[in-house]
Parts: sequence; structure tokens; C-alpha cells
Amino acid sequence: MLRSTKFPAYVLSLCLLWVGSAHSQGPSQPASGMTTHDRIQAAGWWPTRRDASRKEFVGSARCADCHSDIYARQAQTSMAKAGNPGSSTAGLQSRPTLSARQGQYMYEISNTGSGSQYRVWSGQDQLAGPLNWIFGAGDIGQTYILERGGNFLESHVSYYPALHGLDLTPGQMAGPPKNLKQAVGHPMEEEDTRLCFGCHTTGSMITDRFDPNQATPGVTCEACHGPGAKHVAAAQANQVDRAVKAILNPGRLKPADQVDYCGACHRSSADVASFPAGTLGLLGVRFQPYRLQKSKCWRKGGGITCLSCHDPHQQIVRDATAYDKYCLTCHQASQAEAKSAVAKAPACPVNSVNCVSCHMKKYDIWAAHATFTDHYIRIVRAGEKYPE
Repeated sequence: MLRSTKFPAYVLSLCLLWVGSAHSQGPSQPASGMTTHDRIQAAGWWPTRRDASRKEFVGSARCADCHSDIYARQAQTSMAKAGNPGSSTAGLQSRPTLSARQGQYMYEISNTGSGSQYRVWSGQDQLAGPLNWIFGAGDIGQTYILERGGNFLESHVSYYPALHGLDLTPGQMAGPPKNLKQAVGHPMEEEDTRLCFGCHTTGSMITDRFDPNQATPGVTCEACHGPGAKHVAAAQANQVDRAVKAILNPGRLKPADQVDYCGACHRSSADVASFPAGTLGLLGVRFQPYRLQKSKCWRKGGGITCLSCHDPHQQIVRDATAYDKYCLTCHQASQAEAKSAVAKAPACPVNSVNCVSCHMKKYDIWAAHATFTDHYIRIVRAGEKYPE
């Protein structure tokens, strides 16, 4: 039996989680403390922005002409694999057939060699058809998107590597489906559809028109750096200054803007503040920018950002000790060490290795069948409740 519960879909959805200098011709640095919705209304490029034209995009292959090493590394990341068309067999990887049951309904997702087929049935009552999109690289899970009559549906079941199989998609209706229509999946609201595609693909919104058929799978160069046509044209003309100004380097944004930039898809504090009260709870641990912005490291100095520890052009590092060097750029390695111009923060009295194992607690989210690292960096007290 699939486990189920009822939480707001925007909180639980497994459309799985995502970069410039300010200048006159290219994107500008916005003010901090704005929601993502407000930021994409302002001037300058921002993730999930919708007003660029198709001719402004050149595709990542053109980026590889000059940035081949970065392109090759980024192409192997989970972000680059965040969205695949259903016709791509890469989505199901080595899993030719997945099956599950909820109540009277049976589910089967099969790899046909030319794409992925989704089938739901109970007795003689059944619905089958191709999957249109597969969201999620499969590290934590994959959710499937179907299109029926011009409308998009989020599959009732998702794949979880921890289970090596299917289970209920978070946010779906509690309890066994009452009919075949409910069993297939949840109808996606138009705005939710655009947001999901905006964070799992590149260029799904062109001149404010939603066209997922023309989207580039995954989060690629132009999703974060902005459309590259002007940059490429300037580079080809050896106009270096113009080329630099025609593309966004989020690494040069102010710290507050930089964290909010990643928060466009991973949720910033301002975004979370707009959620209805009492709907988040432990699920907020999935929203790393929001949690980071609660940290003393952030509140006192405001200098630590997502890019302080993570390179978005390479796959996330899972080895906890690999992050010690980042902690020690600000903290003294020992209490005997003299303060330097950089390492001004006091040393940990317990240890100088495996910092994140103590100061970034992990939480199990049963609905996602995964463990998430809390980016609220703090001294974790024994027996403490999850601090919202």
C-alpha cells in the first residue's frame, strides 16, 4: 500500500530541486529581500524569467566552444539532468519496468526503447500513454508529467531510489484514488506548470509564451547565465568588454542577491515567507537558501552564500569532510590559533573536522523517502525540536 498524506502541493512537490556582473547593456543587480515573483518582474535576468525571445538563446553547445571544460562538468550534474522528455530513455536509466499498487489501481511505467509508457488500470478499466516529461535526475526521486487534451498532469506515483520503486508522489490526494481519473495524476494549474518547467528545463517560456515542446531539457548554461546570443556575438567579434557585459555571472552578485538567485528554484526566505502559516514545518529543510539565511553565519556576516561551498558546474560533493576547508576559511582551526584577517570566527571547541556532521543536522523526510541536510548552520542541541 502506498503511504499518503495531504500537504500543499507547492510544499511537497517532487519536481526536484538550482549561476555576472552589473552593467548597462546586460542584467543588473536587483535589490535584496524580494520574492522570486517580484524579481522576475524587475529589470535584469533572473532564473525562470519569461520575457526573452527565442533568438536570444544559442544553446549550451555554443557555450562549449569557449568553455568546454565547464560545459562538460556541468552536463554531468543533477541540475543538467533535472528534466528529460519522456522520449528520452535516460530518464528511466537502467529500470526497464516499474510497478506499484494503490488500492484497486495498478501502476506500470515501462521503458519501450523509444520512450516511456505510463499505464494505470483496475480490471478492464485502464489508461495508457506516453510520458511527456520526467522531472528529477533520480538521485532523490523522479516525478512524471503527462499531457492530456492540452493539460498537464503530475503522475500519482513517483520513483524513489531508496525504494528501488514507485510510491505516492508528495502532495497527491490522500487515500486510495476513487476513480481512474484521480488514479492517473493531479491536474497542474497553469502557473504551477510554468514554475515546474522553469526550474527543470531551459527556455520553456519565450516572450511570455509557454512552449515546453521547444524547451531545452535540464538546467543548462542559459538558465542561470541568461540568454547568450549577444555574448557569443561579441566574443566572436573579439569585443571582450562587451562580451562580459552581455552575460550574467551570478558569482559577482551581492551575497543577498546571490542566495536569492539560487532561491529562485530552491526557495529563498522571502519566498517561504509568502507560504500560508503552518504549512511548512519539517518540509522546509528542503529549501536550502531559506535555511542558510537563518544561520548566524549569514546573519552576522552576510558573506556566506551557496557558492561559498558548492560549485554549480560540478556534481554536488557528498563527502562531509570536503566541506571542512570552507568552514575553516572563516573559523580558526584551533583555539590556540591567532585570529587572522580572514579567520576571525572562533574555533569549534570540539573538533576541526567533519564540521557539517555536527552543525548541519540531517532530517528524514518520509514523504520523499530521502534524508536532507539542514542548511541552517548552528550548534545543534541534543533533543531539540526542528527549528523553523
